[in-house]
Amino acid sequence: MSSPHAPILAGPKYRELYSACSEGERHYYGVLTAMDEQVGRLRQGLRSLGAADNTMLWFCSDNGPERNDLASARPEIVASMRRTLGEFHNSCRNSDAGASGTHRRARALPSAGSCDHTAAAARVMVVTSRREFIQSLPVSLVAPASTARKPNLLFVFSDQHRACSMPGEPYNDAQAPNLARLAREGLSFTNCISNYPVCSPCRAMLMTGRWPYQTGIIDNNLRLRDEEVSLGEVFARNGYRTGYIGKWHLSPDDEAGGFIREGPARQGFQDWRVWSATNQHFDHSFTFDPNTGRRIQPKGYNGTLMTDTALEFIGNHRNEPWMLMLSWNPPHPIYEDAPPERMKLYNPAALALRPNVKALPGGNAGAQALRRTLQGYYAHITALDAEMGRLLKRLDETGQADRTIVVYTSDHGDMLGSQGFGGKRLPYEESCKTPFLVRYPGVTPAGRTASLLFSALDVYPSLCGLAGLGVPSHCAGKDLSHAMRGHAGPAPESVFLMHIAKDHASGGRRHPAPLFRGVRTGRYTYAVAEDGRWCLFDNQEDPYQMHNLIDDPGCAGLTRSLDGLVLDWLKKAQDPFPYEQSRRMRSALLAERT
Repeated sequence: MSSPHAPILAGPKYRELYSACSEGERHYYGVLTAMDEQVGRLRQGLRSLGAADNTMLWFCSDNGPERNDLASARPEIVASMRRTLGEFHNSCRNSDAGASGTHRRARALPSAGSCDHTAAAARVMVVTSRREFIQSLPVSLVAPASTARKPNLLFVFSDQHRACSMPGEPYNDAQAPNLARLAREGLSFTNCISNYPVCSPCRAMLMTGRWPYQTGIIDNNLRLRDEEVSLGEVFARNGYRTGYIGKWHLSPDDEAGGFIREGPARQGFQDWRVWSATNQHFDHSFTFDPNTGRRIQPKGYNGTLMTDTALEFIGNHRNEPWMLMLSWNPPHPIYEDAPPERMKLYNPAALALRPNVKALPGGNAGAQALRRTLQGYYAHITALDAEMGRLLKRLDETGQADRTIVVYTSDHGDMLGSQGFGGKRLPYEESCKTPFLVRYPGVTPAGRTASLLFSALDVYPSLCGLAGLGVPSHCAGKDLSHAMRGHAGPAPESVFLMHIAKDHASGGRRHPAPLFRGVRTGRYTYAVAEDGRWCLFDNQEDPYQMHNLIDDPGCAGLTRSLDGLVLDWLKKAQDPFPYEQSRRMRSALLAERT
């Protein structure tokens, strides 16, 4: 800004604020007040762009007037600026004004309507040159960015691990002491929602921060376009060594077992060790030599084999910042092929069923079959928990734990008999609510929970924010890294839910999960299927979603409000679902499920 350099001419509305001052002072102080308003606009712009948390703004001047009066005309705003935009308000004064490198008590500008130059005072830094100003700054702010060690990121995600099967949850028998440790040492999001609880669409949202109709990944087994700006690409551009290990699931069926050559299709991941045929967990999965494409098929449990490679990556890159995504396939089916020693930990007959598990086909035999399924599901979780323990141990052994962000989550959950369903693709909690644990020692508060809504679409921008990287403008989600740090801040009112297509589901169009759009708020779950209004649950009063309120006349106003939220989300997501038509009907699903 050139203000308040001469000629100093303030507008009438600013001069009138200082009516008791001389004409020259009215102009000078008025210009400073106008300039302060522009700083306020800049602050607001940073907040609206989600960049306030990772931008430091310094306010200084190249020199001062002879009277050395460069404090703010409104002291309460400069106090706010000190808190949010910098560590001090610096006034660089003329070279003939006192000793350099010292602090001097400068006269504050008068409050509006006053001209008492001594009414208030502020300590400002006085330096005689730009060089001394730079020398007065903390070293960490003026050193080249490459000299400051960036935090590593270990992003671990499994497939089909529901939140209600985490340690401490009711009706849960899964043993996972290392995940419990991660929760004690970090922050747990208790309302992490998979917007689209299906493998490929959710993975594309995690990878790109964009909606399914924006990326084209509206169902499983579709190819993610090379031109998408992935999370790996962003970290690589910021000087990270990037790696991806495990299940990919962002290619068509005929490429799922194929080799992806080095280039844009690897989405910015420099160390690329994708595994294929991962649903069979023992002695069946294979990976590739990343350079030649030679197929490699070692023996063992694929969760362990993937982790072995991850441990090598962590050790090999300890002297540089790195970002690693480790994608385990379990506890996705096949359930029964979990490691035998883990299966032995669970007696099927003793396993609890959730209250919303409805009468099963075959009666008692059906319940026994479900408990055997739970045995395998829990055994896979315990097996992966042991792998998480190995990862945490390697970080400790290599001295990287304190500078590594560790995340554990999943792409979606698993119904496992709740509401009479198996699998996913549904708006129920068992399907769309996932674990999300994050640990960054000294940054994320230990042993805390965050109850704000946090969706798959928010993961990308939030991890960029937590790592101190700029959030790319293409991200459709919100940067909620302030919540990861334990700070108060904006919280989403709702999360968009969807099931767009099922041509590539098991059974194709005959898959029992209906196509729908809906919304999850802090209290309610609401969904409209293609053929009409489907479900409304009060998750506060009815945590197992056993009482559908969709036909309750007392909820008509609530339903209209939720319709408005869904319509807003459809526009943001560029989603062509015929919502206006569908919401005016009553879904046939209501008759089928009563």
